[in-house]
Amino acid sequence: MNAFPLGRVEPSPERMVYWHFATPVLQWTLPFSNEQFNERLVETILARRAAMPVSRQISNRGGWQSPRDLFNWPTSECAMLRDAALEAMHRITRQVRPADAAPLDASVEVEAWANVSPAHAFHVVHAHGGYSWSGVYYPRSIAADEPGGRMELLDPRANATILGVPDQGEIRFRAVPTAGLLVMFPSWMQHYVTPHRSDSERISVAFNMRIRPKV
Repeated sequence: MNAFPLGRVEPSPERMVYWHFATPVLQWTLPFSNEQFNERLVETILARRAAMPVSRQISNRGGWQSPRDLFNWPTSECAMLRDAALEAMHRITRQVRPADAAPLDASVEVEAWANVSPAHAFHVVHAHGGYSWSGVYYPRSIAADEPGGRMELLDPRANATILGVPDQGEIRFRAVPTAGLLVMFPSWMQHYVTPHRSDSERISVAFNMRIRPKV
């Protein structure tokens, strides 16, 4: 796991952080994520799977998951994605700290891994305990008519639906895999991935970030 200083970023005119269930969720289409970038990233992931075919088994049921060192892979795409994830972490962290809070003297530990999911593979409900923020990047879209393959974030308010108020909104947020999309959320948030039926493999990069204040 790599550690980076917790720096500052300038405000962006583009809205990235949305609130679902009173919880911040960042959604950002990376400006450099063109077709060439994503194709090279996919090629790198599939080459690593060919070289290391034994998968880690954590929340995934079926498919392949790499070791958690993707941000250290020696390609420009992995480095650019790491830097974008760090910037996203700064932006979402700023949303949950008081506006007048003093700058946080801290470092950030990061780890990332690839997921390759064939048809019918999925991820069970889980959270990423011990981290501050977690996220996913999609280098490949799923078919528009494919109902599965979505990451679903669950409403953390256990009794939110008991009152039965009409039109009170969904109890989950669904992220549709779209090439270039980065999604970030609190690591404690329960989430899962539904199975898909497509002949094309679902490919994503997941990551964790831990903010460690300096003593």
